[in-house]
Amino acid sequence: MVSKPLMKQSIKANWVLWLATTIIVCIIIAILKIVLTTSNAENFTISMDALSPFIVALMKQGLTIQDLLGTMGLSENLLQNMQGVDMNLMINNMFYNLAGVIVPMIYIVIVANNLLASQVDRGSMAFVLSTPTKRSSVVATQSIYLIVSLAGMFICTFLTDIFTSLAIGASSINYLQIFELNLGLFLLMFALSGICFFFASYFNLAKYSYAAGGGLMVIFYINKVIGLFGDPSYTQAGMGVAALKAFDYMTLITLVNTNSIFAGTLDFIWMYAILLVIGIATYVAGAEVFKKKDLPL
Repeated sequence: MVSKPLMKQSIKANWVLWLATTIIVCIIIAILKIVLTTSNAENFTISMDALSPFIVALMKQGLTIQDLLGTMGLSENLLQNMQGVDMNLMINNMFYNLAGVIVPMIYIVIVANNLLASQVDRGSMAFVLSTPTKRSSVVATQSIYLIVSLAGMFICTFLTDIFTSLAIGASSINYLQIFELNLGLFLLMFALSGICFFFASYFNLAKYSYAAGGGLMVIFYINKVIGLFGDPSYTQAGMGVAALKAFDYMTLITLVNTNSIFAGTLDFIWMYAILLVIGIATYVAGAEVFKKKDLPL
């Protein structure tokens, strides 16, 4: 079923991009983990000696600190809410919903097209199919390569997260939580790669495949960026608008439910199941389309 020569060709053609993507993602999670673990809001203190000239100036004008903060739009309740923000949740949201998503998305769009649509477009698929290799073997080999490469990528991020925590002497490491987060990120990329793989199977011209797959990825990402500012963790801190939460329901990235994982609930399980079903369905659909469609050979 799997063509070894084609698998070797796919690895040779894409391993540099895989390595670069994996290194970038691992560096991002390591930096965020270091910032998260080594910084503590309680360690930040304000010198009264440094503030005293400003306090005196305010008093001369008949103003108070509260008046100054009020003119800046910072009420006492808002400051208390900002102080209560869970930085652990916020920083992990930044990685597992934003920073850790965009780079693998780019990898998926490029590689999915390299594996099928680009080869059909360039005519190299005609050479592959002129050998005893069947279409079913081609599509199985290429899909397995893409899925396994993504699995390897997020195994690396999982290990990087743990090793970074150990290296900087984190007081406690929740291994299960780290696994659940990285599993969710893998399942998200599995679903997104399935969508891109379907488009790469359907179109004979790479430009159409790139436009369809890449365009959808951009829409998903932008909707998540906007929707994130409607999350309660941001709105309570005065950094978002609740109405923007509607955009969260227009992207698959929302199905990586970091809030559920950090709260210790099981809501994320059915969301992970949806991502798994989407991935399987799109890969199978893409395979069937590729096996039956007319190719310009």
